[in-house]
Amino acid sequence: MDRVPSATRPWVSALTPPVTTGFGSVLIVDDNPINLLLLEEFFRLRGRESVRSACTVREALALAREEPPLAILLDLHLPDGSGLDLLAWLRADPRLRHVPVAVVSASHDEAAHQAALALGARAWWPKPLDLPALDERLEELY
Repeated sequence: MDRVPSATRPWVSALTPPVTTGFGSVLIVDDNPINLLLLEEFFRLRGRESVRSACTVREALALAREEPPLAILLDLHLPDGSGLDLLAWLRADPRLRHVPVAVVSASHDEAAHQAALALGARAWWPKPLDLPALDERLEELY
């Protein structure tokens, strides 16, 4: 469950280090490099939370167990499994079961939406994200 090195993720910018101010970290789980870059930059500019990102279920679970995040933004469709499976594993872990999760998805699948909420997701945010509204949504999430 090793983390994918930044060298294998060229969209991670070495020019803009994350801002860490002690508020905690947000874990972004998405396999789309554009989505990761957009959210990483959003949080860097926000300047309140540090950001960690994962491209796979396996990597996300390892990062969350290593250091429980303040919140998780979770895509449902990942290369090694479903975000719903990850959500179930998070809820089964006593250290992670209370971490707020927002599903960020382009899916219009009502069954997946209901399943995510039943598994304990606090929110379902459609892609593309409305960045101007994201600050308010984050305040509601944690």
